[in-house]
Amino acid sequence: GGIAVLLTARKLVPDQLFDPEPSGAAWRIGERRNLFVGFGAGLGTCFTYVIIAGLYQYWSGHTPRPGPITALPNNGGLDLLLWLVMLVILAPLIEEALFRGVVFAGFQNSWGRAPAAILTSVVFWVLHLWDMAGFWLAMVGIASMSILTLWLRLRYSAIGPAIAAHVGYNGFIAAVLLLSRLGEGR
Repeated sequence: GGIAVLLTARKLVPDQLFDPEPSGAAWRIGERRNLFVGFGAGLGTCFTYVIIAGLYQYWSGHTPRPGPITALPNNGGLDLLLWLVMLVILAPLIEEALFRGVVFAGFQNSWGRAPAAILTSVVFWVLHLWDMAGFWLAMVGIASMSILTLWLRLRYSAIGPAIAAHVGYNGFIAAVLLLSRLGEGR
């Protein structure tokens, strides 16, 4: 679905896609150092989430039930490989181009920056609810990542740093889940 929307945007509003202003989609890589800033911010945000979630699980004894995306690597083999590609490559590229690019620009042109920021972040968060339902800290983690990536897109006038942050966040999640699988002997 996201790819279809991106292809439609490329057909309907090609001039606005590479416009770095908030009224454009900012489909630009940005400066290399800003990519590193984004990646580090994504890693740091996820690291903080993992520490807090781990402490909460330890103290409360509550182990969250994994959602369908989180449970996918448990099947191993091709499912694990597809999950890694989706989580670390496809999701950051498509979701950032869509949410922090096209959707934010459209909402901002219609209602202004603040409503666009809130609405874009809430829509992104809601679309991730089905995989984080049952664990409120995951909801906080996704909300934090959504706010971070929008801030990076606006700060650097490019979605490249937002994509890098998303890769860092999802990559850290992938590493933690894979390491936990190794610890369980799978």
